[in-house]
Amino acid sequence: MGDAGGDPDWYGYCLDDPVNGADLLGLFAWVPVAGAAIGGASNAYDNWDDWNSGAMSTGDYAKSIGLGAATGAASTLGGGLVSTLLLGAGSAAVNEAGNQVIKTGAVNDLKKVAAAGASGGIDAGIGKLGSKAGKSFGRITPPRTIPPEPLKDASSLGGVVGSATGTEITDSLLQQALMKRKEK
Repeated sequence: MGDAGGDPDWYGYCLDDPVNGADLLGLFAWVPVAGAAIGGASNAYDNWDDWNSGAMSTGDYAKSIGLGAATGAASTLGGGLVSTLLLGAGSAAVNEAGNQVIKTGAVNDLKKVAAAGASGGIDAGIGKLGSKAGKSFGRITPPRTIPPEPLKDASSLGGVVGSATGTEITDSLLQQALMKRKEK
């Protein structure tokens, strides 16, 4: 917090609006919240057709969204490269296994769980690269100062965008590879 936290923008947690946004202890971290939102939205999207057609109950749909939010938030908690990769892979594998349990009552497809884990590890790596790129790319600046002074880097934003983009790309590639294997 403050100077010890390494961020010169003490009000960044509340988008530089301390009157309307407050974090009295300075502990709010938006990246896990963004991860939870992305994870929950991803599971909502993936299971929409099952829920909409009646193949999945509303309760199971809500459980799936909650599972996505929990694993999405957990996947953002890594600090170093190894912990980031492990949390990304583990969260994705747990999410896939959990969705299988919600839908069928058991983990029926270990290949999909392993593929999800591999995808999650790759996505975490892409997110880590995005974080580095965001830090190097530029700084988020306040719009009302002339000349604009840098407040903080965009590393967290780069990490979230990189990971979310990587997830969609690797999931698509893995699904295509699995479909080709089934056709053979």
